[in-house]
Amino acid sequence: MSEIWSPLEIKALLNTAGIHDGFLAVPSSRNDSAWGAQLVRCIVLASGLPGPFLLVTSGVHGDEFEGPLGLSQALGDVSAIAPTRGCLVIVPIANPDAFRAGARHSPSHGSNLNRLFGTAERSLDNSSEVLHLALPDLLASFDALVDLHSGGSSLDFVPCAMWHAHPSLAGAAASRSLALGLGVGYASLISTAEADGTFDNFAARQGKIAVAVELGGGGLIRTENVRLARAVVLRAMTVLGIASEPEPSRPTTALDWPLLLRAPDDGIFECLCSLEDKVSRGQPLAILHTRVGRDDYKQIQEVSPRDGIVVAIRAITNTKSGDALVAISQLVDDMRE
Repeated sequence: MSEIWSPLEIKALLNTAGIHDGFLAVPSSRNDSAWGAQLVRCIVLASGLPGPFLLVTSGVHGDEFEGPLGLSQALGDVSAIAPTRGCLVIVPIANPDAFRAGARHSPSHGSNLNRLFGTAERSLDNSSEVLHLALPDLLASFDALVDLHSGGSSLDFVPCAMWHAHPSLAGAAASRSLALGLGVGYASLISTAEADGTFDNFAARQGKIAVAVELGGGGLIRTENVRLARAVVLRAMTVLGIASEPEPSRPTTALDWPLLLRAPDDGIFECLCSLEDKVSRGQPLAILHTRVGRDDYKQIQEVSPRDGIVVAIRAITNTKSGDALVAISQLVDDMRE
């Protein structure tokens, strides 16, 4: 029988040697359940010995399945991921409400959970919004965070590990080293205001080692990305020095933060490129077919704003003005903050 824990009870388990599989109870008051709660599964693997504490989360967005599936595979053999020191906690589905619906945003209220962390927004009768308070409360006990994502149903993304600016040089260097050590293929320093309110950005601002990982998407689950999610856990443990069996990494290519090619109008998106294509400034990357009259369309050709490599592509053909169609990054030699 699975246990149901309060945040204080989970914190007490972090230093209690053993494998503890249960649920964090997040308050979720409803008309038909005054003291109801949303249950978020947490697996605590505690060595009982001093060492770094690592929190791994996925499923913050409900249409991103690679992380939850990969973590489920990892938990199929807990002996392989049991830390030799410190503690590992895995939260496979951080936003059950959205995950059950297969939706990026929580269906009960339409909010994007991964833009609420560290914000003042709160609704006590809305469980997904309370999650943005419960998860940071849990995070306070940890040294490092790895948050698994993908492009979900609307974007296809190259596997990429990303970290934020940090309040300390040591924290920035440690986050950068963790991102590189995950060996997912690409790594990038996040430099956009759109990251405000994300769990990993909140963690970095709290002085934690923090990395977010993109693992594909495009409404399609690729086996290699599910396996990569499992490998990320083992490599993170290796970097932090808590792995029982070190997981070898792979070469990582450094990228800057991408420029986005956006749709200037509503229309049908026709893609002229593929992920990891090397493109030149002015090269046609997309055609937007916009309606003229009842059944006629005009074609608007969209070109690359820079030389670079294609790192993300919109996965939905029907497009609204402002939607990101293609993301282009450039290789960089220096990955320092």
